[in-house]
Amino acid sequence: MAVVGCFTGSVEDYQAHHAAWVLEVRPERCPHCGAEHTCIFWGSYARWVRLTTHRVSIRIERVRCTVCHVTDALLPSFLHMFRHYALFLIQKAVTLAVDAGLWGDELADAVGPFNQPAPSTIREWVWFFALSLNFAPYESNREQSRQASADRSASGGNMRCQSAPPRWCAPCS
Repeated sequence: MAVVGCFTGSVEDYQAHHAAWVLEVRPERCPHCGAEHTCIFWGSYARWVRLTTHRVSIRIERVRCTVCHVTDALLPSFLHMFRHYALFLIQKAVTLAVDAGLWGDELADAVGPFNQPAPSTIREWVWFFALSLNFAPYESNREQSRQASADRSASGGNMRCQSAPPRWCAPCS
């Protein structure tokens, strides 16, 4: 699990001030059992963050509850759990796809140079966003949308279109 703490600076600011930030965001109560003042620091690990043109290594601290023994990572708010790219890139890609109607290579070029992130990664972000809202624009009603979401989950997360793609989606190859 992870505890996401607000960090308003850049990735470089986080590198410079992460020790002070970690002390501020360490939970007073365990998010799992609710015990007070039981979260202790439990090591750290390196994590790569991909930005528009380069990647940066940062330290992620972990905390452990002395009562229930569950560990959590303390993530800054510019990261998304299980994603290598900074959250602002994911938000930019989803916004350009949904609002501006960009897709494929046009969307990849607008998000970042040199095809970073890859068009398939961007497509996954957009579909994940649409499915998390229980909104699949290519289905005709809510029940079909739920069924399509369940089918995708059962197939191991394959994000290919199950029927006619929406107006802003290029057909899957």
